[in-house]
Amino acid sequence: MILKLALVNKYEMSKKIILGIIGLIILILAGAGGFYLYKSNSTEDWKTYHDEEYGFEFKYPLNWNLRNSENNSAVRIIVINSPLEQGKIITSRVFKTRIHKSLQDLNDAIINDAKMVGVENSNIKIIGSDRIRYDFKRDDQYGHGLHILASTFEIELGIITTFKVSEAETGKIFDNMVSTFKFTK
Repeated sequence: MILKLALVNKYEMSKKIILGIIGLIILILAGAGGFYLYKSNSTEDWKTYHDEEYGFEFKYPLNWNLRNSENNSAVRIIVINSPLEQGKIITSRVFKTRIHKSLQDLNDAIINDAKMVGVENSNIKIIGSDRIRYDFKRDDQYGHGLHILASTFEIELGIITTFKVSEAETGKIFDNMVSTFKFTK
């Protein structure tokens, strides 16, 4: 009888140890997963593009580089490249004169302009009182755009892929970039 109790106790102890080890493994995996999600959604180590003249800024991935910019009387354009093997490009355009009278006017222009050049827009959403966000596709390229109507000018932020790249990954980069956009004046 004592031997039987000792074996039962030993079995119970082994069961508790195994359950404890499994619980510890689950905690470690959950912590690592949470850290990964935090880092993949974090923009704290990203670079900041700051436009002093128009008073806005946004962040973009650390390993991306400002490739070129153009500034003429109608528009300021900047292009930020991902590393070449990733094939993604961020564009920022400031239309120096606000052309669209309202978000509905801008929405209609986005749809009409897209039709003229063979772009399919989807998920067009008016956000708040000054922004429109949408996804687009043309041939084997796709991307995401955000238009912001400021008082006297318009801003367009966009990301487009030039190769077959994960649409979800590109969308996450764009969402993170848009979440950091702010006016500074």
